[in-house]
Amino acid sequence: MRNIIILISLIICVSCQNAKAQRTPISNKINLEELRFKGNNSNVFKIDDSPAQMQSALGSPSSEEDYYYEMQQIMAKLYKYDPNKFYFVNQKFEAWEIFNDNVIIGRNGNYFKIGDTVDKVYDAFPEFSNKPVNNGYIDIPLRSVDYDMECTRLIITFENNQIVKIMRHDC
Repeated sequence: MRNIIILISLIICVSCQNAKAQRTPISNKINLEELRFKGNNSNVFKIDDSPAQMQSALGSPSSEEDYYYEMQQIMAKLYKYDPNKFYFVNQKFEAWEIFNDNVIIGRNGNYFKIGDTVDKVYDAFPEFSNKPVNNGYIDIPLRSVDYDMECTRLIITFENNQIVKIMRHDC
């Protein structure tokens, strides 16, 4: 019985160490607050901005609706700029799904959009330039100033070497 308990304890310890080893170190994550979004004008908006700030950059949405986040069990607001989607929680910009080139996303003055190649992504994220497109996408781990979001990612999807979708993904 004692050997079984020791064996189970050893398995648990090894499993915990493996789980810690697979986490992305915070130093290898991009600060979510560094991302900037803009439309066809020079106005930008960013995480935690209000719907008014987004609209100054993109204009009026094609529609808006209430949206329920099941995992967080809270109501949000979904603004659609067909086919693009922007999610706000408590009047703060939270997440996005971009499908056309009407919205540009970037960091440190380097922007990319739907239709661009991976080189434009690497201009905005040079620290990931050694990370190849894998299975049709690149995922860039994100964090916040306030906390490490273990499974929050910027997912950039490619087809025929061109960007076709840009989204925030939370597991």
